[in-house]
Amino acid sequence: MADYIAGPVYPTPGLAPPQFGVILWGVAPLQIHRKKISMTTVLINYGHYLGLAGLFAGLALELALFRPRVDGAIARRLALADTLYGLAAVLVLVTGLLRLFAGDKPASYFGVNFIFHIKLTVFVVVAFMSIWPAMKFFGGGRAVDGVEHTFPSAVGILLRIELALLLLIPLLGTMVARGFGFRG
Repeated sequence: MADYIAGPVYPTPGLAPPQFGVILWGVAPLQIHRKKISMTTVLINYGHYLGLAGLFAGLALELALFRPRVDGAIARRLALADTLYGLAAVLVLVTGLLRLFAGDKPASYFGVNFIFHIKLTVFVVVAFMSIWPAMKFFGGGRAVDGVEHTFPSAVGILLRIELALLLLIPLLGTMVARGFGFRG
């Protein structure tokens, strides 16, 4: 839900005028009703968004560095980028669960939303897809400078598919937050 719920305020006979704004050119001003939100919720949401940014940064870095043949220094950087990617995924998962069970909306809001289930499924699929490249990159993380390290070219294809699926997650999250996906 949005932090503010806005709607037109029309003068009602016998009641005091609205607190903010004046009616200009025949248009009623918006009255804003403040919803109580704790700082904890704000920090959980912020951590979730930082985690998403870290996911995209880690995966983009992996894609930028990936070549079927790299030297030891690049192989170590790939392992470091995958570490960032993995830590960001854990942050997204933990803060996502906190948002689900202690966030603005009750868990029942998400439980009946089929788009939320699609979003969660996409996240799990991306997580499983990242296991094999991670195993390959961490093998290269122990590479020696000057020695060439090879990766299967399928790793690059998998990274691109991960990125395509990862790009769906914020779209699906926005749809859930705006009320799309309810059956009935």
